[in-house]
Amino acid sequence: AHSVRGTILRERDDAAALQAFAEALDLFTAMKDDQAVLRTAEFHLRLEDLLVNLAALARDPRRIDGASRLLSRAVSLCLDVAGTLMASG
Repeated sequence: AHSVRGTILRERDDAAALQAFAEALDLFTAMKDDQAVLRTAEFHLRLEDLLVNLAALARDPRRIDGASRLLSRAVSLCLDVAGTLMASG
């Protein structure tokens, strides 16, 4: 829901959009150690949506600083999730 909110807000309120995307990322980060959640397709689809939205936002020179930081955190989260899944078999 926060990622959708960020997408809606990004055209009219940069700060609110970045905040919504940050909240979405925080929620994903909170779930990263839950094996049951990590094994659902929905988790990965929504995380992918967030990555795509952040990448699109980071391409805009007006928003690059905040969006790039969030994108970096999101990519790091994806790597952590992949490592967790690989380690658990």
